[in-house]
Amino acid sequence: MIGTGTGKGADATFGVIGALFKDAAIYGMSLVNAGSVIQEMAAALTQLFTAGRIKAIVSRSYPLAEAPQALADLVAGRVFGKLVLIP
Repeated sequence: MIGTGTGKGADATFGVIGALFKDAAIYGMSLVNAGSVIQEMAAALTQLFTAGRIKAIVSRSYPLAEAPQALADLVAGRVFGKLVLIP
């Protein structure tokens, strides 16, 4: 499973040929029109996190004073997963 976000913009690229050779199935989704079910989805995800069935991948934690560096790392694509700012 591969997830992509829009931290670096709305466009993402990957090697299509490799996916085709592996007979991969590619699915996509957008939450643009999901406004009416966002709360339901958030509740379901919260239950999965609480039960330990899924977890967030934390790339790096930064002190709040280093928020500009955290943003620079995110925009530059130097992270995989989430960034955490610690107050």
